[in-house]
Amino acid sequence: MDSGKILIIDNSKKDMDSLSALLDEEGYQVCRVNTGRDGIKKLKSGVFDLIITDIAFTDIKGADLIIQLRRAAKKKTPILVLSEQDETEAIEELFQQGVDDYIVKPPRISYLIKRVESLVSGVSPN
Repeated sequence: MDSGKILIIDNSKKDMDSLSALLDEEGYQVCRVNTGRDGIKKLKSGVFDLIITDIAFTDIKGADLIIQLRRAAKKKTPILVLSEQDETEAIEELFQQGVDDYIVKPPRISYLIKRVESLVSGVSPN
């Protein structure tokens, strides 16, 4: 069963490997890139049901990445940030730039899966 196509942008191979395996197990088709700029390029060349991204990149700032992902998306693709950063002001700025959800690493797996399902389907879990 194909549950949707997800773009993962993360420069941590370990995090990307574990997240990819988890989402693959849940039936999602996963595309992976390890830089913010590569994520923007990949998004311009395809349509995804969800973007999961970290914001700690050397090639682009987190808020700038979100703005450019919003511009590059062919549709209003939900963006879930999965990052170790947990500073309230920075997170609020990301929401202002268009982030749909934010989860601090390491995530509780059951919660992450519920949020992914909700964002891909467009239905609120509440």
